[in-house]
Amino acid sequence: MKQNRYSQKRRVAELFRLSLLLMLAFLIAGCSNVVETPGVPQETIPPVTTSPTVTPTAGPIQPELLTVCLGQEPASLFIYADSSNAAKSVYQAIYDGPIDRISYEEIPVILEDIPSLQNTGVRFEAVQINPGDLISTSDGEWTTLQEGVSYYPNGCTSDACQQVYSGTEPVTIDQMVVRFSFKPGLLWSDGTPLTAADSVYSYEVARSLYPSYLPELIAATDSYTAIDETSVEWRGLAGYRGGSPSGYFFHPLPKHSLGTTDAQQLLASETASRFPLGWGPYRIDSWVQGDHILLKKNPNYFRASENLPPFESLVFRFVDSSTSAIDALLSGECDLADETSFPTDQRETIARLLSETGLNTYIHPDTGWEQISFGIQPFDPARPAPFASKEVRQAAAYCIDRESLIGKLNLTGAKLMHSYLPAEHPGYSPEVHQYPYDPAKGAELLESAGWLDSDSDPGTPRTAMGVSGIPAGNSLKVSYLVPEDAEHQEAAAFVQENLQACGFDVEIVSMEWQELLAAGPEGPVFGRNFDMAQFGWAAVGEANCSLFLSSEIPGLYPEYPKGWGGANLSGYSNQEFDQACRTSLLALTEQVSGDGSGLSALEFFATDLPALPLYTHYGVFSSRSDLCRLMVETTGTDALWNLEAINYGDFCNE
Repeated sequence: MKQNRYSQKRRVAELFRLSLLLMLAFLIAGCSNVVETPGVPQETIPPVTTSPTVTPTAGPIQPELLTVCLGQEPASLFIYADSSNAAKSVYQAIYDGPIDRISYEEIPVILEDIPSLQNTGVRFEAVQINPGDLISTSDGEWTTLQEGVSYYPNGCTSDACQQVYSGTEPVTIDQMVVRFSFKPGLLWSDGTPLTAADSVYSYEVARSLYPSYLPELIAATDSYTAIDETSVEWRGLAGYRGGSPSGYFFHPLPKHSLGTTDAQQLLASETASRFPLGWGPYRIDSWVQGDHILLKKNPNYFRASENLPPFESLVFRFVDSSTSAIDALLSGECDLADETSFPTDQRETIARLLSETGLNTYIHPDTGWEQISFGIQPFDPARPAPFASKEVRQAAAYCIDRESLIGKLNLTGAKLMHSYLPAEHPGYSPEVHQYPYDPAKGAELLESAGWLDSDSDPGTPRTAMGVSGIPAGNSLKVSYLVPEDAEHQEAAAFVQENLQACGFDVEIVSMEWQELLAAGPEGPVFGRNFDMAQFGWAAVGEANCSLFLSSEIPGLYPEYPKGWGGANLSGYSNQEFDQACRTSLLALTEQVSGDGSGLSALEFFATDLPALPLYTHYGVFSSRSDLCRLMVETTGTDALWNLEAINYGDFCNE
């Protein structure tokens, strides 16, 4: 397995890039065309009003049904087959956790705690590595120990103490070890005990599906074993460390139910994809293709003694538009509509929802962020690169009124971003350099970079005088690649107008998503053949800095270690930034806020500006006016994280 991981190193890099792109926060409404499953009961959804005629009592009667509208139908409910927002909403019903991430804080749900250095759940052990053994290098690459490979010896966490292997003797390197402990008494919904073996089985399934699923995590894992019935232990490749320890936990799968099925066959298995067992508040009862999924209360839920969930039944009903979702909420057919029902590009519908209907509306911060990437180092060295100069990139930032752009697009829940981390992130610092709208400052920077307003006419583009790599007299003409959807087209027109007022000549080039973000060398963005390109990245915390590492520049292997799978599409390269970023990545989450390395990486980014952050992405939820305990103001987890507690009406006062 180790050799297999090494031989497919470049394939992993390509899949990592694709996984990032799949998380681009561009939400498209629509339903999946899932093939009808034979034998699935075609039941009618229980009526909305379900309270029977009863003898009057002293208090209100708890309603028996909660109905949630989804704007998409999940393609599958197998955790390694569907990571769509629609599937995630259903996962919150059949699973609980296993870890909730609330405002960047990790909350254990089925675990005793989150492993850390402080509680000894995380430790580092010195291990002996022989030539030919697989390691994680000081550059974060996976390779075998051989001559010329750089590594961090035992006790070393920075480039200052790294070593380059030049001998034939074994070396000693730190191995990260993380131990997870389950809460006692957990049961699958069929009553079978949930044990550490189920988490190990999930790892084995993911490993069998490699490199299609979790390629980064699988490649970084040396072993994942059960210590006893309630504890599992993850061991990373020697030299690999950093990030959140919780990220090394494998979501349990029911080995007793699925263990005799081949991993590849699980992707199409009815048991795994349509009727998965869980440990959460509800269990799947039936799935009517194209209409709804019906779930019943799970009697084996570990929080059942708290009278959770309050409803006997839960229905996920599929709707085909935002208008249909609003109508269903107003008529009482749905109690809640999740973010898949309200794509953020349907701004008029969302504005009406906010102002006219009387429904409860919630803004859920997404982890995605919109940005404009600059072409700094084209793959073809003969291609002119106006943005190779950081002064020109900074000038563009000052010339774009990003606050007004958010208002222009009517992005109700979006927030201005100043770096690759949002302002709410614990690793962010307000001390990093910011770029308020200041076209005069932008013009000054352009002048200093050799782009002159020779004719003193702001209506004409500036021309080059002494600009490296660009002939004197050439105009400041740049292409601006954007997706074809309405939001990006409107944003591009606004940015174009702002930049042209500063002396840029901006040509908007509209492209389909697949063409825009195709792999290099054919794709213009990842082929490093562009001036400006706008799209969204998924925020992954401190690891966002890795998008701009020199080792992530896409190009021909082996000159470029990640081949065409690299994520640093701008070609940005700064060794000081690389060092600060790697130091930040090597630090565990609990260490980041105090070591200063994360801030240094932020500072280098803000000064060099390989990309201009625009705004955060967000989701919109809506519910009946008397719904309570829906907490979607969180960041970093699914908005239905506390689905088991949601209630409405008189029971909100209890």
